[in-house]
Parts: sequence; structure tokens; C-alpha cells
Amino acid sequence: MEGKKSGLVTTRIVIIVLFFFSWCAAIVVRQLDLQVHKREFLLAKKAEQQKGLIKLIPRRGIIYDRHGKVLAMSVDVDSIYATPFKIKNIEKTASELSRKLNLGYRFVLSKLTSNKTFVWIKRKVEPAEARAVLEAGLEGIYTYKENKRYYPHGTLAASLIGFAGVDNDGLAGCEYQFDKILKGKPGAIITIKDAKRNWLSTGQLIKAVPTAGRNIYLTIDSVIQHYLEYEIDATARKFDVKQAFGIIMDPRSGDILAMASYPGFDLNKYFRFSPDVHRNRAIHIAFEPGSTFKLTTAAAAIENNLVALDEKFYCGNGSIILASQQIKDHKPFGILSFEDILVYSSNIGIIKVGLKIGKEPFYRKLHFYGFGEKTGIDLPGENPGILRDVKEWSGVSIGSISFGQELSINGLQMTSFVSAIVNGGSMVKPRILAGAGNIGEVETNSDEPERKIMSKHTAKILAEIMEKVVIRGTGKKARLDEYIVAGKTGTAQKVLENGRAYEEGKYVSSFIGFAPAEDPQFVMYIVFDEPKFLSDGGDVAAPTFRNVALKVLRYMKIPSREETHFFYEYPWAEGPKNMDYFLADFRSFDNGKRKIEFTNYSRERISSERDIRYTDMVIPDFTGKGYRQVLEALVVMNLMPNLKGTGVAYDQYPKAGSLVKPHSSCMVLFRNGGGS
Repeated sequence: MEGKKSGLVTTRIVIIVLFFFSWCAAIVVRQLDLQVHKREFLLAKKAEQQKGLIKLIPRRGIIYDRHGKVLAMSVDVDSIYATPFKIKNIEKTASELSRKLNLGYRFVLSKLTSNKTFVWIKRKVEPAEARAVLEAGLEGIYTYKENKRYYPHGTLAASLIGFAGVDNDGLAGCEYQFDKILKGKPGAIITIKDAKRNWLSTGQLIKAVPTAGRNIYLTIDSVIQHYLEYEIDATARKFDVKQAFGIIMDPRSGDILAMASYPGFDLNKYFRFSPDVHRNRAIHIAFEPGSTFKLTTAAAAIENNLVALDEKFYCGNGSIILASQQIKDHKPFGILSFEDILVYSSNIGIIKVGLKIGKEPFYRKLHFYGFGEKTGIDLPGENPGILRDVKEWSGVSIGSISFGQELSINGLQMTSFVSAIVNGGSMVKPRILAGAGNIGEVETNSDEPERKIMSKHTAKILAEIMEKVVIRGTGKKARLDEYIVAGKTGTAQKVLENGRAYEEGKYVSSFIGFAPAEDPQFVMYIVFDEPKFLSDGGDVAAPTFRNVALKVLRYMKIPSREETHFFYEYPWAEGPKNMDYFLADFRSFDNGKRKIEFTNYSRERISSERDIRYTDMVIPDFTGKGYRQVLEALVVMNLMPNLKGTGVAYDQYPKAGSLVKPHSSCMVLFRNGGGS
């Protein structure tokens, strides 16, 4: 029995010894594998685990206006971070940080109780906040230098410029559109950590040096932008409007000189405003334009040779029936010429013009003019508007669309169309980027090719009609004494959200125009949504246009009519040596008060008639007179000539018999048909 027990013990000892030696052998084999065969791999892995990667954010490029004024730049600021395992009293530290950084206690506490070795507490803080944290001397709390976007003009062009977030990514406007240019390339630092995951100050290696972003130059002029914003803001507050926008564009280059939205916001505090306030209303919202759109109907009719300027239309005394529906005018008109339909903005008159065009040709023209499509401006979020396919038009559609309802546009589409009128029928693509690059190596943005959308003849007719809108039509409140203005008013009743009817008492009021009419420097579109107290575009938007235009023209140093026509106003003053040529070979002219002899009218004779400067003049009838006759008569009468066309006079403003003051403007239209 004892022999059996002894053998069992021996067997167990042998098993244990064998297991022990097997275990030791396995350890030896594993050590050989790790230290010999996998040595290089494990050493590399060890090094990698000891490394930490810190991303280096590059300095974002500067945004300038067209004259090199800074609109957006980056500045060095402190960010606050924590190393949680170094903090002994987490609750007290969380309380201190929440108070000094204006953060929630629970939010800070959750950060400090993290098992991470590095956590951001608050990035890109104000200098006073960073100073307060450093002075508190909190364990495990540190500062780190980063770049923060700074906008020196605050609210100026806010919705256009846009903003960048805490990670220097462009989030809106030009900051978003040109992010790849502005952002640059990030760098990185490889740093060695100890066993407790602490960063060591020694052994740091720059893996990649950050490359700063490139600068960009916008087409806007910050001074013009300020003028536009100031006047829109003043009018918006006066009429308690829902929203508003304005655009000023160079019609020949397509450069956007200014683009304003109301309400605005402070770019340095963009996060305090709702996304709706951030919107660039000039391109983001689509709306029914109303009577400014009558210009497109007129253009289509002239291009298709369907109307003459003096063609008469019966305007139904204020109403018309289309497809069993009554459409009313803003006031009753009887018979109006094609020209006066636009001058006095008759809805019924323009409907009859639209009916002459026909649905299919009209739709094709509107599509050709660019409505229903994006203009292609280099800005994010452009709304193409809605121009329904002609197959979806109802029996009323051609009438409604003729005067700017039952379709929607964005503000830039209308601005581009009127720019084509100014530009002899050629439409240019609008742009906001003038160039990119650092000083000395700026790459300019190439001009886009022009697109011909109407003939010079059509453009000229429309431009002259727009002058008359301001002189004697619905746009009188846009008139300037110093410059000749051309434009068109718009008043559109707002459609209900369901799109089935129009809302009583709610309108979009607008004015689009250019100045000076004889050599336009810009096209400007002003739009106000839901003004109170007054609703007509001629009452709300036209005066705003006038105020902005006067400031801009003076800023551009465009000579006023007084400066341009100095010789005409004061013909007795020293003038060109060929003055006698202008005042020769005349017979006589009766100004209603006395008869003036023109024959061989010399400087000496003019000098003896200085009293003409102070005499109110009765405008004569120039019908049938030649260009030269009219010009010299106006010179002698001390009136400023505004002569259009060639041949003989057929129309004028002021009308014959009107009493005017010296220095007043007199527009006379000419057409071929004889005369001197």
C-alpha cells in the first residue's frame, strides 16, 4: 500500500517538474522571440507609444478689400487646457475655471474627470480670461498659443465676408468659399511622453512646419460698403422692415463693389446670432420682384420687334380679365404709350405687352436672360429662384410674370440684367474675388467672357426709358440735382406661404438703377421686405438709392453736372476757343418773355446778356428742331442740355410751356428724319 502511495507521489512530482520546465522553456522561447526575432518591431512600437502628436494650426490668410484695407486677419490668443491627473482638488479647480471662463460647472467638471491626459477647457479666450486663469495658479491648468480670426470692422459686410470657427475652418461667406486658399497647411510636433503620459520638454521634433494661408483681395470697396449699409439700416429702422439687402455692381467688369444685408451681425461674435441672421440675403433669398421685372418684358418685346416706343396701349382703366381672373393696376390708366407704361409702371399695360410676346417666346427670353439659374458668382448658397417651365403656366401666368409675380429671383440676377442694359446688351458674370496671393505675388482673377443677351438698340431704349422713370415717373424720389439718374421702381405684393394667394398689406419694395446715366459707374439694387407705413418702391427704396448714389459718386470723384457742363451754365465765362462755332448761324428764339437774336452771337454779345442767369425760363417747344439748334438755345437760356439721339427733336422734358429755374436740366430726344 505504501509502495503505491510512494509511486503516486513520484508521478505527481515528475508532472510538476515537467510542467515547471515546460513553463520555463516557454518563457525562454517567448523571450527569444521578443528580444531577438521581434526586437526591431517592438522597439519601434515602444517609440511610437512614447510619442505624442500636437497639430500646429497655420496662420490663416488675410482678407483685403479692393484697395488693400484689412477685412479679416488672424491674431495670437491663448487657449486653456488641462492635464487632469495632475489636478489634486478637481471640484475646487472646476469651480474656479467655470467662474473665470464663464462656463458651466458641470461642463468643466466633466472635462477634469476625463481619463485623457490632455483636454481643452476653452479655446481662444479673451486676454482678460487668460490672465485671470494664469494668476489663479491652478495645478494642471495651462495656456497654449493659437490663432484666432479677428474682423477689425465688426459688422461691415458680415454676411459677405463670413466667418471661421475655432479650428480655423471657414464656415460661411468668403471664409468658406475660399477656405482652401486661406487655410494653409497644418504642421505637427512629435513630442516624447514619460510613463505617466506627461509631455517632456526635451526630445521634441517638428514633423512638419505649418504653411500660412494665402491672402485674398475682394472686389468690394469698404467705403462704398459702409455707405450702402448705413443707408439701408436707416431706412430699415424707419419703416420697421423684416429684412433688406442692397447690391452695388460695376456693370462692365462684374465686380461687386458692395453687398449688404439687414439685419446684420458682429463677425467677432457671430456665435451669438442665429443662422438666419448670418444669411447673405442678396443671393440666399428668392422673392417676387414686382415692377422692376417689367424691364425684362419690355426687353423681350423690343428684341422681337413687337412694339414701338410711341405705340399706344389701352390700360383698361385699372383692370383686366385673364382666364376669368381680374388683375388690377396700382392706379387706373387709360391710353399709355409703350414708353409710359414703364415710366408710370402700369401693370395692365405691361400685361398687354406680354400677351403680344406670347408664352413660349417670353419663357425662352427669360431663361436666356438667366432667370431660374444661378449667376455663378463665387459665393456659397446662391438661390437660383424659380422660373417654372412654360408647360406649367396657367392662363394667368403670362400676365402675372409680365409684371414680376408668379416667379422668384435673387437680387443678383436682376442686378446682372440691368448691368447688361448699361453695358450695351452684354452681360458679365458677377464676381467677388479680385485676386489671391501674398504681397508682391498676387494672382488676379481673370475676367469672365461677356454674354450678349440683347442688342445695343434695345439696351439704349431701355436705358433712356429708365431715365424718364426718374425724371417724370414713379422714380422721382431717386433724382439727384448733381447727377442724372436712371432706374425702375418695384412694389410686389407678397405671396402666402402656401403659394395660393397674396397677403394683404405685405409688400416687397425695391428700386434698381444706375448713375450717372450718361456714363454709368455702377448699378445698384435696393430691396426692403415688408416695410410698414409706406409700401411703394418709389417711396421706400428710391430715396435710399438716391442717398447712397450721391455719396458713392462723390467718393468716386465723378464730376457733377455743374462741373461737367460749366461752359453750358456760364457761357459768358472763359470757355473753349471755338465757342463762336456753337453760337453761330442762328436766327432767333422766343423764350416766351423776350426774343433773343442768335445770328453771329459772339462772346461780347453773351456778356451783355448776363441777366439770363437770374431769369426763370419758359421752356419752348423743341419739336422739329435740329440737334444744334436745341443745344445752343439751351446754352443761351442757361439750362443744362441732356440730348439723346440724332436728327430732329420729337420729345422733351420738361414739356413746352413749363417754367424752370436757371441751371435746370432739359432732356430732348431726337430721331432721324431731317433737321439741321
